[in-house]
Amino acid sequence: MDPIKNSEFKKSLGAFNTPSSLAFELTNRAIQQAIIVQMRRRFNVSHSSVENIINSGNTKVLEELLSYILSFTILDGSVGQGEFIITSYRLLLGISDSITQRLAELGINKTKNYRRKILNNLYGMEINSRTLLGCQEILNGHSWDIDKEIIPKWMKNNLVIGNFLESDFTSWKKIPENFPGFDLIIGNPPWGSQLTKEERAHYFKKFKLSGSRRNLNSFELFVYQSTYLLRSNSGYLALYLPKNLTRSNQYVNLRKFILHNYRIKSLFFHDLFDHVTQEFISIVALFTDKIKSKNEILVDNEERILQTVYMTNTDYIFTKITDKTSFQVLEQIKKNTKGLEEYVTIQRGEELSKKGGVMYCNFCTSWVPLSSRKPRVECPQCHEILDKSQLLIQFLINPSKSSEHITPILTGDDFNHYYIKSTHFFNDTIEFKSKKNRNVYKSPKIVLQKIKQFPCAAIDLNNTLTTQNVYNLRLKEQWRKKPIYLYYILAILNSSLMHWYYENQFNLGSKYTNAISIKNLKRLPIRPPEDNEKILGTIETQFKNSHPSTQPRIMQKDEIDDLILELYECSSYKELLLVSD
Repeated sequence: MDPIKNSEFKKSLGAFNTPSSLAFELTNRAIQQAIIVQMRRRFNVSHSSVENIINSGNTKVLEELLSYILSFTILDGSVGQGEFIITSYRLLLGISDSITQRLAELGINKTKNYRRKILNNLYGMEINSRTLLGCQEILNGHSWDIDKEIIPKWMKNNLVIGNFLESDFTSWKKIPENFPGFDLIIGNPPWGSQLTKEERAHYFKKFKLSGSRRNLNSFELFVYQSTYLLRSNSGYLALYLPKNLTRSNQYVNLRKFILHNYRIKSLFFHDLFDHVTQEFISIVALFTDKIKSKNEILVDNEERILQTVYMTNTDYIFTKITDKTSFQVLEQIKKNTKGLEEYVTIQRGEELSKKGGVMYCNFCTSWVPLSSRKPRVECPQCHEILDKSQLLIQFLINPSKSSEHITPILTGDDFNHYYIKSTHFFNDTIEFKSKKNRNVYKSPKIVLQKIKQFPCAAIDLNNTLTTQNVYNLRLKEQWRKKPIYLYYILAILNSSLMHWYYENQFNLGSKYTNAISIKNLKRLPIRPPEDNEKILGTIETQFKNSHPSTQPRIMQKDEIDDLILELYECSSYKELLLVSD
């Protein structure tokens, strides 16, 4: 089987093919931005494109630009099928041809014998020998318009087997002794490549990382490693990366690292990557120790945003918003507020899926949550590797009541905004590890779906258990004498205003379902109920039959929306804040 086309093999490496159109888009953008900045530095000339620089007819600038292009070094640290190598060659050759043609028109003749020089400035590394072999076959068959005997020698010297994360300049045979670093590191690094426990520990130490080692992703290591290989103050990083880098709590430290070590020149948001159920971004950034806060970032080739905005955002989130009105609304919503965590505790339900699968581990002699669909799994309790075919497995949750499944339990499917529609039923007789203290479920409480684009919540008055995909929000001790506060918070969570806020502060335009995190929930801006007694009274009248033995009934949602808009002094932005649920 061809390893290049073997999806399981590629998945184990976190590798996926980059379409030629995407390779061209990113490579062209990176080279263009590098050239524009370099010419501005050297000659104080400002042009919006390389084409404009060439058309300007300034012979001194053109000769300097040609020299820059012919010394421009590019590295793809995960070369794959060589798309970025091929694209880089074509683009650099095309620019060089355009420059020499323009110089000829101006009476200056330059040799066109620069193909070999451009090729020799292109480098690649691949961790797997089979993948590199496949890449070499592709490159051998490519039309380089150059002497054929040059290609094998170039590949031998410049395309090497190795781990990019452990590389240095000696990894390539022909790199000069005093090499200052690459002008551009480009590519589509592995996402989620399988790292051993020992490898994670090693890279935590090497890159001086902090946080959870379990969540370490291979693509972020590429970003850290690139700083060792880029030319200082003029080297560029251009990568395709998963979109959740821009907002996930997992990558707070990575975002901080990028913002403090790079000037982001452009950031584009894309839809799904081929064969990967995840949206992605492309980033072009200049590695520099100069001031970054005043740097302008081009977002989606439309608007520009100061890097200082990202640097001052909560958790350094890379927001997609660039228009002034939306910024004003975000700031207005945050005005005079406290975080949700000021008023409620937030806890997940039982660490069980919707079916409530548990398995019996013979090593630690206990029932533990069924944690994976893979045939071999790690026991979350004792960390022994278990063969699922040899395990005793039970499913504790059923959609209907039975002799074993008696206790009501809520999954995310059982409720929507304000209403609990139904419940599942739980076999509460089996004691499994991580079983929650029943105080978590004491009512009254808000139940909120975890797997949702926006907050979607209801009130539970029956001490109902929940699964791991439902959050339980209970008033903190000091607020429990004010049960109306819970309904007040419920109205805010379910409002169009808060949905718009969550979308633009955390989801950043994602078209696909996200998991709402506890960390983000805690930070939701809540206007203090103790300062808004008038609105509290109005909300109280909106809820009917709120006796503990019944579920509350909410009146028209648009009435609540108007009330929350008034609460946050955002009524004038009503059309902007309307969000479809």
